[in-house]
Amino acid sequence: MLAPARIVLQQASLTNAALGHENLGPLSEAHGFISARPPIVDLPPPFDAWTEAAAALPELCDTLRLRRALDALPRLEPSPERLPDRYLMRAASVIGLLVQAYYNIETIPPAREPAALVDAWRTLAWRLDRPRWTMSTNDFVFHNWRLVDPGDPDPMRVENLRLLTSV
Repeated sequence: MLAPARIVLQQASLTNAALGHENLGPLSEAHGFISARPPIVDLPPPFDAWTEAAAALPELCDTLRLRRALDALPRLEPSPERLPDRYLMRAASVIGLLVQAYYNIETIPPAREPAALVDAWRTLAWRLDRPRWTMSTNDFVFHNWRLVDPGDPDPMRVENLRLLTSV
């Protein structure tokens, strides 16, 4: 007889393998709550505008040009027809971090919400079956890393991990 925890681990692994993504949450014996595969880095066009903005976050925050830059982003609709499921976790991570930075980097609260980002975030939340305006631990930790040396014989060590998107 299998322990209940073992059954949950097996079901999670089988479900994620069948779906071809970990949008329901990563869970495995080997990696815990960290994705078994490195998270997707880039989003396909035109959604790559989001990852480009995320890559620029440290500079935009340092120079306090963040809101201007994010207000200039195009309005993009991450519908199922335009953004495949396998990109949802990266998109949610990027949008969540961009919106959090928009609200929290400058000391004066914004006069309005960044409509292009918030509308996209609502759609992503709907597609991931989350409450709207939710940035989860999956978004800023478990799906926000990259391997420094993918060829390392034991790559999943803290020393070999870096943040994908840093604020």
